[in-house]
Amino acid sequence: KEKQRIESLSWWTALADKHGINVDGTIWHFQPTGLIGNFNTARKNILTYRINHSEGLIEKILPTSQPEDEKVKYTYIDKYGNTHELGELEYREVPKIVSPSSPETGTIKLIDIRTLRNYRNGEIGFNLENDSSRPYISDLALASLLGAMLEVSYDDFSCNGFSHANGTSAPSVSHINGINGDLKYLRADGSTQQQLSLHIDTQPTLLDELRQNKFNDALYKFGWKLFFSYRY
Repeated sequence: KEKQRIESLSWWTALADKHGINVDGTIWHFQPTGLIGNFNTARKNILTYRINHSEGLIEKILPTSQPEDEKVKYTYIDKYGNTHELGELEYREVPKIVSPSSPETGTIKLIDIRTLRNYRNGEIGFNLENDSSRPYISDLALASLLGAMLEVSYDDFSCNGFSHANGTSAPSVSHINGINGDLKYLRADGSTQQQLSLHIDTQPTLLDELRQNKFNDALYKFGWKLFFSYRY
């Protein structure tokens, strides 16, 4: 299976007899860290989200046994089939807040978004700041957000808040359980993280409409289907 995957990614023959490549296009090379990662089974007992570029698919891989600690692992598979390790984050499990839109009982896993490390590997990456006193996001919502951010790979994302540590969201009533959140509009000059939220109804020319629409499409692709916005 691994050989078949490698074959599907092979393009060296197109360089045959060019740029110093052999006439037959044969070259011998492998990336040790990536190869080891493909076969690494040392830690199976951790909740893992595999975020796939293709079709916005998010795979939730449950632990094979009782987890050693309360952590969630996130990985991203880019359009080239490369795996990006985004880290392991601690979560806190709290009772789920029941509401008309979320009537099921049980527990939820909340992650402090401030513990998320920014990531960059070539053209794939993101930079996110938290500008809120409600920094807790659900484990699945974070997988969706990571997928969307990595899809466009901007370096000026800014979060205006999801939930509190116990899943409540006062003064908001729509951010319970860490599912819904507010994100700042992306500014055309790239100063999104250095500024307060942009009011596009009064300052529409400061909005980077092209990048914002790409990000909106990415959020939709990875699971968010409903948006609220100023009119402008």
